[in-house]
Amino acid sequence: MDALNVISKGPAIYRKSPQRPRKPIASQSRVSLPSLYISLRRRLHASSPSTTRIRSRRRFAATVAMARVKVHELRGKNKADLQGQLKDLKAELSLLRVAKVTGGAPNKLSKIKVVRTSIARVLTVISQKQKAALREAYKKKSLLPLDLRPKKTRAIRRRLTKHQLSLKTEREKKHEKYFPMRKYAIKA
Repeated sequence: MDALNVISKGPAIYRKSPQRPRKPIASQSRVSLPSLYISLRRRLHASSPSTTRIRSRRRFAATVAMARVKVHELRGKNKADLQGQLKDLKAELSLLRVAKVTGGAPNKLSKIKVVRTSIARVLTVISQKQKAALREAYKKKSLLPLDLRPKKTRAIRRRLTKHQLSLKTEREKKHEKYFPMRKYAIKA
């Protein structure tokens, strides 16, 4: 090694890099300021350690566990309470979205998913209760609304009912009456 290129006999970080001609500053050359700014940003970005990103991700993952809305608790509430809770959750979601845009803390960003699932659960319970009430109301009626009828498949829905299949014409009935199945036994 050359004595001029080494400051001390320590680790590699103390060694000087081979001398290269330095680029002139913006005032000395005709380089535009935006391109200089971009090149400086690239250098800074390249020099920043990636370990900080990993740490922040870990911290973000740790804060995901939040108190969720329990469905069995929701089923015990009446419609007005459910509507109120839904309103509160939607208000909270809008606040969290504002925090996301303004650069909020990671724990707030992770809470967005929890609030969205909670809203979905409340809406599901509301619709299930509504449908159950409708089923109870139409229990003894001859005709049902389409959404309360069994879905099955188009072919099954278009099939004849058991009663319709068992119906016979007058002629068929007479034919069966006058020409019944013969009963006989072979004498051994």
